[in-house]
Parts: sequence; structure tokens; C-alpha cells
Amino acid sequence: MVMNDALARIPLGPARGGGRLHHRHQPSLTPNPTYISAERFPIEELLGWRMYDGDSVVINVRWADGSPDSWEPEEVMHLDSAQMLLNFWRLQGGRHKATGLREHRVLRVLKSKESRTDKDSRLYQCQWIGLLASDDYTTWLSLDEVTDIALGQWLVFVTGLDDIFG
Repeated sequence: MVMNDALARIPLGPARGGGRLHHRHQPSLTPNPTYISAERFPIEELLGWRMYDGDSVVINVRWADGSPDSWEPEEVMHLDSAQMLLNFWRLQGGRHKATGLREHRVLRVLKSKESRTDKDSRLYQCQWIGLLASDDYTTWLSLDEVTDIALGQWLVFVTGLDDIFG
């Protein structure tokens, strides 16, 4: 998944969310983490969140290496630091309650299986952004459903390549 560097520079104002999630790491000498890179950057804490484009969430991140705080797409944070993000939402009373978002977006396709009702079709287990990958929080979708709402995630799943758009 490629992160949009321009998004990190958008002035969004103060963050929402009173609870801060602290996660201490040893500082490193890595470059500013807002640049597109396959490297992982240690996070000190998640400071808050904001809505972006009406249906997306960005997270205010404090970097352990001393780089300037930056706004990062929730999806990228979930892929890179899932447990930290899920703990952050737990402190906010849950993602749904905090954001008020009615619709969720697919984070990734986890696996597929043959449909019980139609042996010629497959179902795809989808994990949603901001939610655990457990059976309680995932959904099985048909090929038409998953390609309609999450074509990129489905392509990553079937090809095994995570940089098909980069």
C-alpha cells in the first residue's frame, strides 16, 4: 500500500480524542516517516484523529525518532501498527462510536473459500479498517461484492503483490 505524501502535510487543525496511546521505542536515525518508503518507522504515540474527505480517517502520529508529528491515513496505520491502532480506538470508546462513520471500508482480503450454495463461485473473507481480523469482525463477501467495494484489496489478495498500484 502506497501512502499519499500530500495527505501528511494537510493542515487539519487540532486532533480529536482525549486519550493518548503511548508506545515507547528507542529513537532511531531514520528519515522523516511521511515519505513513501517500504521501511517501518517506530511510533511513540498516537495523538488523535480527524476526518478526511468525509469518510476517511487520518491519525496524528508522534514518531519515536523525533521526526515532526504527522497525519497518516488510518489504513496505513492499521497495516503497519495494527495493535497500536486498535488499542487507540479502544481508548476512544471504539472506532464506530468515536467517528460516527456508518460505512466501513475493507482493509484487506484475508482468505477465500468455495461457496456452499454455488460450487462454481468463491467467497472472500474481508477485514475492515479499524477492526480486528477475527471471525467476529470479518465478513464473507461474494466476488461481485468484494470487487465492487474493494477491487484493489482483492487484487492484492489474488496476485500476492502488495505494490500493484505503485
